[in-house]
Amino acid sequence: MIMKKLICSAIVLLLMLSVTACSNLNDGAESDEPDGEVEELLPVEPDEPEINIVTEQPALVQEPLIDENGFVWRAAPELEYEMIYSCGCGFYSYELWEAPGIDTKTGLVSDEMHGGHGGGGANYLYDEGKNLYGFYGQDESGEHFLMWPEDEFLQNYTWRADRLWTFQKIDSSLVKANIKEAEWGSYTVHDLSGAFITEKHAVAQGAAFISDFIYDHFDRYSDYPFFGGGPLYYYGATTDFIAVRLDGEWGIIDKEGNTAVPFRFEEILFIDEETAFAKINGKYGILDVNKTVESLEEGFPDEA
Repeated sequence: MIMKKLICSAIVLLLMLSVTACSNLNDGAESDEPDGEVEELLPVEPDEPEINIVTEQPALVQEPLIDENGFVWRAAPELEYEMIYSCGCGFYSYELWEAPGIDTKTGLVSDEMHGGHGGGGANYLYDEGKNLYGFYGQDESGEHFLMWPEDEFLQNYTWRADRLWTFQKIDSSLVKANIKEAEWGSYTVHDLSGAFITEKHAVAQGAAFISDFIYDHFDRYSDYPFFGGGPLYYYGATTDFIAVRLDGEWGIIDKEGNTAVPFRFEEILFIDEETAFAKINGKYGILDVNKTVESLEEGFPDEA
C-alpha cells in the first residue's frame, strides 16, 4: 500500500512539473510582444512603375487657342508633318500601303495602322455649251467618264444637292475615246487633255454655281457627306464651307461664294463639319472652322 501511494505521488509530481514548463514557455513567447494593443499588419502593395509616354508632337490644347490672326485652333499649329494624306479610312502622315494613322482630335500619330489606300479620285466636269454635268475618275474598277443633263445628274447625286463642290469646264465633244485591247477584251480610255476650256475650278452648291472658274485647286475630301459620324468615302464635308486654293494659297469660302477664312494657308483638309487640318508656317494644326469664322466676323484681330 505504501508503495502504491509513493508511485501515485511521483506521477502527480511529474504532471505538475510538465504544466509548469509549458507555462514558462508561453510566458517567454508573450514577452517578445510589445506592450499595449497589437496593430494589425497589412500587406504592402508594390509601387506601380512610372510610365513615360514620349511623343515628338504637342498635345491637344485644353482650351481653344486664338492666334494673332484670329484663327481658332483645337490643336496648335505645331505638328511637324511634311504632308498629311487622306483616303476613305482616315488621315496618315505618309503615303504607304501600311502607315500609322493621325488622330483627328489631337493631331498625334495613333496606334491604328492603315491597311491600304482607296482608289483614285474624281474631277467633276461642266459643259456649258451643252449644259451637261459629269465626272472623270479612276478607281479599283477602272476609268469612268460620264456626262448627263442637269436633272439626271442631280438624280444620280441627290445627296450633293445642298453641298459645296467644284467643277472644271470642258467641251465634251473634244474628249477623245481610244479603244485599248487587253487579254480579257477591249476597253475604252478617254483623253480629256484637249477638252478643258479652263483647268481652273468653280464652286457650286448642287448644280448652281456660286463662283467663277478661278480656283486652282480644291479639297477633294470636302465634298463627301458624313453618315453616322463617319464619311461615306473621304473625311471632310460641309454644306456651309469648302476649302479651295487661289494663287497658291489655301482658304475657305462659304455657300455665298464669299471668303470665310482668308487665303493664308499652305494646305487645308476638312476633317468633319467643324474642323480641318490646316498648314501654316510649315506646320499643321487642327483649325476650328466655325469658331474661326465667328472670330473673324467679330472683327478679330482689331485692324484699327
